[in-house]
Amino acid sequence: YHYFGSKEGIYGEVLRTVFKELETIEEALFSRDEAVEDPEAAMRETVFAYFSFLQRTPAFVRLLLWENLNEGRHLKRLERPVTKSHMLAHLTRLLKAGEQAGHFRKGLEPRGVLASLIGLCLIYFSNRHTLSTTLGVDLASGKGLRGAAKQSCDILLHGITKRPGA
Repeated sequence: YHYFGSKEGIYGEVLRTVFKELETIEEALFSRDEAVEDPEAAMRETVFAYFSFLQRTPAFVRLLLWENLNEGRHLKRLERPVTKSHMLAHLTRLLKAGEQAGHFRKGLEPRGVLASLIGLCLIYFSNRHTLSTTLGVDLASGKGLRGAAKQSCDILLHGITKRPGA
């Protein structure tokens, strides 16, 4: 209470801190020129980085689910807002590079691609227990998560890759 004034203040700072950790990872991914040189490899690396972050930070998944159950109430009220603007700027650059190289489809909307990327990754962590039970796989195992990350990469890339003749 001394530093944050209330439980909500503490919770808001925790939210901001974990989102900042993810933002730092995102910025590191796209700060290198290689991301533009090989856009497909950069997208794969991004998916694997998200999987790795979610695996290392299970509290982030729980906080994200809780915040969504509360309609983003605390996130909207943060004194220092959380934004995906850096990630969107980098992703926009990556998608343009992939489009110019003839790898990615034209007119991809970066916000939609990012939402799809996050969704493909997050489901394996937010629904890990129910999916493991109902699908009969161990999504907590390293092998299960590596397979899920590869599958998510393939699905995402299939969705954004330019088709022959298109």
